[in-house]
Amino acid sequence: MAGPGREGSGTLDKRNLLALLALAVLQLVLLWPFRGYFTDDTFIHLQFARNLALSGEFAFNVGEPTYGFTSPAWVVLLALWDRIGGDPLVGSKVLGGLFTIAATVGFRVLAGSVLRTELFRWLATLSFALDAWLLRWAFSGMETSLAVCAVVWSLALHAQVRKGNGSLAAAGLVAGLSVVCRPECLGLVLVFFLDLILVSRVGVGRIVPWFAGVAALGGTWLGFARLEFGQWLPNTAHAKSGSFVLDWDAFGLLLRREVQVVGATRVWEVGWIGFGCVVFLVAALRGRAVEARKRVSRYGWLMAWAIGIPLVFALRNTFLLSRYFLLVVPAIVALGWLVFESRVWLRARAGAGGGAGAGVSAGVRAGGSVSTGVGPGRRRGLAILFFAAVAAQNLVVLFGLAYPHTREFPAGLNDSVRVIGTWLRENTEPGTAVATPDIGLLGYVSERRIVDVSGLVTPELIDKERLRTTKVEDFIADLGFRDVARPEYLVDRSIFPSRLRERTPHGAHIEPVMTRRVGRIGLARSLDFYYTLYRIDWSGVGP
Repeated sequence: MAGPGREGSGTLDKRNLLALLALAVLQLVLLWPFRGYFTDDTFIHLQFARNLALSGEFAFNVGEPTYGFTSPAWVVLLALWDRIGGDPLVGSKVLGGLFTIAATVGFRVLAGSVLRTELFRWLATLSFALDAWLLRWAFSGMETSLAVCAVVWSLALHAQVRKGNGSLAAAGLVAGLSVVCRPECLGLVLVFFLDLILVSRVGVGRIVPWFAGVAALGGTWLGFARLEFGQWLPNTAHAKSGSFVLDWDAFGLLLRREVQVVGATRVWEVGWIGFGCVVFLVAALRGRAVEARKRVSRYGWLMAWAIGIPLVFALRNTFLLSRYFLLVVPAIVALGWLVFESRVWLRARAGAGGGAGAGVSAGVRAGGSVSTGVGPGRRRGLAILFFAAVAAQNLVVLFGLAYPHTREFPAGLNDSVRVIGTWLRENTEPGTAVATPDIGLLGYVSERRIVDVSGLVTPELIDKERLRTTKVEDFIADLGFRDVARPEYLVDRSIFPSRLRERTPHGAHIEPVMTRRVGRIGLARSLDFYYTLYRIDWSGVGP
């Protein structure tokens, strides 16, 4: 590892590669306790991948193609793993670990373009590598690591393009790949485009390779989705998301919950970003508008991505889960360490060397008055202390908060949903329909036709007004899906076991078959939940 000054351009030489290898080993050691983790949504992708591998169609229920998955790239990768005969769940974990490591390498490349000193490049990379949410989701079987990897490399290649060192075609290609990993990355492509056209002022002729790169993957998939499913975006954009009808009470609640998710792992970097914004505003108010504009033009694209996704989620009345928040973590970490570096290290170095005149000039360019009272050793100590605070916070969240849940929740799913799914597979005929709000593990294990009461794989049930005004549990209690489908069985999730016998007008026609405890279903939920399987007698249920 190079010294603390601006040595080199941040390229990955042999010593850096060895350091990244050691960091990868550290990540795998930290990931190992989470090897048994999975969620119900894990099996949504696995079910789509199984049917894609077997029949070549994007379908959860065989013969019913639907855009009920959020990550086409992840489904395709899992389908390829299935075709070569690997265990799909194991494959999802192997790929998740590999993409987590690849994301860390990509962040080191990003840090090499954004940060000026090797000390800060490596400390920022370590901070990213130890992110609690990144490590929590790596072995979950979800697409999270793939999406984060695509975002990180998109940011890194865009940063290199802005410095004149990168390929516009390659940057566009990876940006297009990010769209195929998560639909939110359409916003990332928009941020890049606006930055290239309005800020970097890349000419129309020069930006053609970038457009070609984006279209090669992102555009191709969007076109396929429109032709195959009749829509550009997945069903999750409607079935499990809110609307842009602004509700200030809901907006305030969601904003507070977002602060909790962000603050749990990134409070230190966000604090420095806030400090940097204050310094920027003060500089602008004091008449240094030219300097302020330069800073915005240099890093505004990172800031736009960092705040864009949380803001859109809040405005859409949709809770920002930690795995969605991870998409903006690379930008937050890079910005936080950038502000810290410029205020703690570069300003002090500017005043410490090169003569008084040089020190003052460099200090003004760094954005403030010159400080000469902090020596190099103390500055390194401050940097390491900042990293230690970030690392400690994330490790506490990882092992104190996330780890217990990642052990309890899969065990609860196996004791409840897997047992119910196995019973359905062994005691019902193929083609039997089952309605449920949680479709993943039940559909994967039971191999029966699933009626998704949330509309994810049953888009006929997507009613924006109903989704906005009716709770899922009330919709189930009223058998609100009966106009679309009348399945033989229903699986309900509630804190009240067998609640539908007393809490629905159709209770006389619903017979409980079994009830299984799943426990807590999320980090923010403290109550135990239960899954109950019911048999429905439709002969007594009206229209």
